Amino acid sequence: MTINKFPVIYVNLFSRLAYLTVGLLTVFMISTKVSLHEQGLYYLFSSLIALQIFADLGLSYCVMLFNSHTMAKLKWKNNNFIAGDEIAINKLSAAFKFSLRWSGATGICFFIVLLFLGYVLTQGIYIEGFSLLTVWIGMVSIAALNIPLSMTLSFIEGCSKVYEISIIRMSQVMASGTTLIIFLYLDYGVKSLLASLLVNFIIGIIFIAKYHLVFLKVLVINNSTNTKENFNWKAEIFPFQFKIAISWICGYVMFQSITPIVFHIDGPEMAGKVGMSMQIVSAINGTAALVLTSRSSDYGTLIAKGLINDFNAIYYKLFLFSSIFLIILIIIASGSYLFIHFNYPIYTLRLVETTSLIILCICCTSTHIVTSMAVYFRSYKKDPFYVISIAQALSLALSILILHKFVGSGSSIIAYLISTTFIGLGLGLVYSLSRRKYFVTD
Repeated sequence: MTINKFPVIYVNLFSRLAYLTVGLLTVFMISTKVSLHEQGLYYLFSSLIALQIFADLGLSYCVMLFNSHTMAKLKWKNNNFIAGDEIAINKLSAAFKFSLRWSGATGICFFIVLLFLGYVLTQGIYIEGFSLLTVWIGMVSIAALNIPLSMTLSFIEGCSKVYEISIIRMSQVMASGTTLIIFLYLDYGVKSLLASLLVNFIIGIIFIAKYHLVFLKVLVINNSTNTKENFNWKAEIFPFQFKIAISWICGYVMFQSITPIVFHIDGPEMAGKVGMSMQIVSAINGTAALVLTSRSSDYGTLIAKGLINDFNAIYYKLFLFSSIFLIILIIIASGSYLFIHFNYPIYTLRLVETTSLIILCICCTSTHIVTSMAVYFRSYKKDPFYVISIAQALSLALSILILHKFVGSGSSIIAYLISTTFIGLGLGLVYSLSRRKYFVTD
């Protein structure tokens, strides 16, 4: 059984390639158009904006997977209406209303917390006579509005609309990325990030309003969702969401927190180098991983229908393809770095040293394997990897504290290697091998 297989993969792959291209062009523009000091501020802001993961707390992913299982009893009549089991329809309606309340409330909390944090970090800092606090207020406002928008997109994706949402996200990547490159080229510096966030939000709103507004309105006006049996968040979502939230928060600690930590310990210039290097690694890993994760909604539907063999077959093929694709991307990135290093060495000075880049490539590979294993078990609405995520986050924090005294500025990269490869990959393989029954295809 196939569920819109190749179109979704190709669209998402093109989207990630566009994202990778934008990332590389951004690195080039920042290297040529932005001072090393402002580069540190740019990546500091990017890492702080990523704190919106604490507002989501994994609910968007859980709702997407919840909907994919619910859709096993439903089907689309057209682009605006679904038909099938009445209880299943009521579940979707109740889940959407709950998602809106959650994302709206957490969006407000996110705005307040990040506004205060930005005030503390940017107070009195001016670039070319322009207050950074003003830019930060704009960024936080848009990021807060993006929380319910992202939740809505994930909700629709879970309703067997993987292809449509992939188109929307691809459009967001291309439009916001182009905006970012243009504004960086025009010497707007950190303010380019604000423009990019705004365009990304506008594109999402336009697509939802044009193609999915009627469907969402039907769910909102459905008044048959007040009984507990239709949707019980504590019973159906929270146990899984709690584990996903822990995993995502630990993921932030392992990746996004490194740049702010380096900013605090070693200053903005070193933070800029680490931030740019991490962005490249993130783009490579995200591009390869999307080949596998783009079909998460389909995985849930197949499992809900009892088509485990179909799920295993699709998963294995996509995991192999994504792994080969990752290796190819790493080879291309390494070759590009060596060419630039020997011909235009001034640009590679914006990155961490070569040894650290090699370590980051190893971390990238380890992260891909761990993510792939986690995706498999999460498709069953289980997340045993949240314990591993906690171990990774703790090991990263302890490693930085210990290694900083002996290694200095390179401690964060080594700590990241310990966390992703020795702890994450090691424990992940041990657990997966102990649960081989899940991977058996009759």
